[in-house]
Amino acid sequence: MLWAAETRVNCIKDMQIVKLLKESGSIQLDFGVETGSPRLLKAIKKQIVLEDTIQAFDLCRKNGIRTFANMLVNLPGEEAEDLNLTHKLLAEIKPTYTSVGVTQPYPGTEMYINLGKPISNKDYHKLSRLIPPEEFRMSKHKISLRELLFTWQLKYKIEPFFERSLFKTDKTYWLRIINSKNRWSYILFLIKEIVKMPLIHVKIRMRYLKGRKLDKQLERVS
Repeated sequence: MLWAAETRVNCIKDMQIVKLLKESGSIQLDFGVETGSPRLLKAIKKQIVLEDTIQAFDLCRKNGIRTFANMLVNLPGEEAEDLNLTHKLLAEIKPTYTSVGVTQPYPGTEMYINLGKPISNKDYHKLSRLIPPEEFRMSKHKISLRELLFTWQLKYKIEPFFERSLFKTDKTYWLRIINSKNRWSYILFLIKEIVKMPLIHVKIRMRYLKGRKLDKQLERVS
């Protein structure tokens, strides 16, 4: 059986445990890395340190397990230097995949309380991690959130035109697929992913262009 899982970086500390995960069929572990800024990690009460992240990704890489790093921008008090620290961390841990979302102050959370302004029910639809509104900015820098998100999506090849994972697996992965009784289900899934990726790639760019058009319309109104 092939499997993947979500976990925390401070749970992956033992080489022997990671070897057992690999032997049991684990092909990927997803982590909430969030940021490369120690200050912001403390501010959002993540309860991890950068050394935890570096160690977890190193152990996975040494054992041939793919890694997925979930990252956040627009964290409360985020400055340009914090973004640079995140770029530096990603360059060091070299995740197989990276995902980036724009943090939103969802009602009921501490971030919402600290935002200091109410969000009407009719505006809940604006709380989007992928089409971020400027009105819910929590970062201190003035970089456009749409531009920031799109730039990172390009830089880290998020939703690329072609599914790269096919070339980031070792022979054990393919042997398990070939020898599995569910081999045809796996192969069909891979084919669907290959076909789907270009469509998602185009959709993201269309969404970005639509967002830029909306921003320009709002600028003219204001």
